Amino acid sequence: MSGIRPVANGLRTDHPVPGLPFINDERLPLDNPDAIERTGRNQGEGLWGRMDPLPGGGWVAFTTETKR
Repeated sequence: MSGIRPVANGLRTDHPVPGLPFINDERLPLDNPDAIERTGRNQGEGLWGRMDPLPGGGWVAFTTETKR
């Protein structure tokens, strides 16, 4: 996750980043990291999505799509 700086926690997170606001993430398919990645990908200029596996299992996914 080097170089990626989250700007908010989702309401459903079980590992919040201290000091960040919470946003409503009900529209994101949290059981499908590939779907989260696709949410922002190619949706407009400068929008992207990304999913990364974590060492030891699990994953993190990011999207810049502002409507979701």
